[in-house]
Amino acid sequence: MLWTLTLGFRLVRSRTGGSFFSPMMVNSVLAIAFGITALLVCVSIFTGFQSAYQKAILGFNAHLIVVNQQEIKNIDEILSPLESFQEVRGVSPFLFREGLGLVADGVTSVVLKGIDPGVMKKVYSIRYESHLTDKVLQESLAREEGIPSLIVGKELARRFFPEGMGENPVVRLLIPREGIDQKKGLKDYAQDFRVVGIFESGMYEFDAEFVLTSLEVMRSLFGQEIEASGLEVVLSDPGRAPALARLIEKNLPTGYQVISWDELNEPLFSAIKMEKTLFLVIMLGIVLIGSFSVIGIIMMTIWQRKSELAILRAMGATPASLGWSLVLQGMVMAILGIILGTVLSTLILFSLRRWEWLHLDPQIYFISHVPIIWPLGLWGILLVASFLICLLTARISSAVALRQGGLVQTFR
Repeated sequence: MLWTLTLGFRLVRSRTGGSFFSPMMVNSVLAIAFGITALLVCVSIFTGFQSAYQKAILGFNAHLIVVNQQEIKNIDEILSPLESFQEVRGVSPFLFREGLGLVADGVTSVVLKGIDPGVMKKVYSIRYESHLTDKVLQESLAREEGIPSLIVGKELARRFFPEGMGENPVVRLLIPREGIDQKKGLKDYAQDFRVVGIFESGMYEFDAEFVLTSLEVMRSLFGQEIEASGLEVVLSDPGRAPALARLIEKNLPTGYQVISWDELNEPLFSAIKMEKTLFLVIMLGIVLIGSFSVIGIIMMTIWQRKSELAILRAMGATPASLGWSLVLQGMVMAILGIILGTVLSTLILFSLRRWEWLHLDPQIYFISHVPIIWPLGLWGILLVASFLICLLTARISSAVALRQGGLVQTFR
């Protein structure tokens, strides 16, 4: 066994003796390394997108949404069944309405979301900025008299106030309501709101369209007979949402539907999962193509050192020992390529995360920069798979090369 290893490492050396590796071997190591780099960078970016979208969605929406075929007029009939589950950590009713906002360059679509300010921080993990304390902010949102207050999305605030927000900023929204004479102008639909804070969810779609106010304000504007469009439920474990959705739905009155966060955003996450799987297959194929360079190295080694190998065979070297000496050559290249590829991947991903030098169009990707997550477990699986691909390639090419060289029929 020792002489097999010695022979393998001597085969790795450049025949000219000028350097440890031949130029072709360096090219093979680089081919494997670049394939590994592309594989690990892609899987980390796709994992980052999954995590970023999930975090943003769960920050602005709860884990479960309870809705009815029509808007809910009696919240009490479903609160008790919901609160009976130990996994439920918070419940907040919400009310949606669409409108238009008057901005500097015209109008823009706006979605008003009425929430319970008292449980805002418990149910929604969005980041918001305000010159008011939490208690005063909640009281301001819930106040019905005078000009109602709201919290506006970060991107929408830039459109409302392109030159920056001054003191006591006010925005004007056009909100269609019942009971208004259709013959009157748009000014009869207008409603002024005082901006008391800016929120950021991490998703451009939410930050560019939504404004948050209280349920009391929404009911005073649109009628007291409607209590909510639905209820948002926060769980102790978001992963249990699909199973709990079906269980909770069975305990609610007829007509109510419970939708989990992953079901609500199934098209988005299904597309990411499919693209991630497709890219993994493609990148593993690139690693396989990079490992094909090992075939050329081994074949050339056989033909260049055919006489030396024939002497070793005549001296009693077994087919297996000669074969594994050649396989060791491929293993060394695979290990070096994997190490180099891992280092390059780490440097690229670290720079992307630290300096965010690759920017995205948030109107297309919903986020402004490439998100990075290091899935170390998946990295380990992919590196082992890459090593096995290179090992299998070296094994097959060694057997074929020895057989064509007339040294042995095969080796086991």
